[in-house]
Amino acid sequence: MNYIGSKITLSSFLKESIKETLKEIVSILDKSFEYAYNMLKCVEDSLYKAELLKRALLRDAFNGKI
Repeated sequence: MNYIGSKITLSSFLKESIKETLKEIVSILDKSFEYAYNMLKCVEDSLYKAELLKRALLRDAFNGKI
């Protein structure tokens, strides 16, 4: 293989390698964002439940049950 042929082959290999690396990075980021979204949903649910508990405790305290 001559110099130009090996240069083109190396260039093609590097382009494919970069494409695959970028695909892996995008996949990792996608999973990370999905995980972060799920964590935010858990926090949102916990805050909602805490608000319900607070209201129930205030109601019971107001009614003299506590």
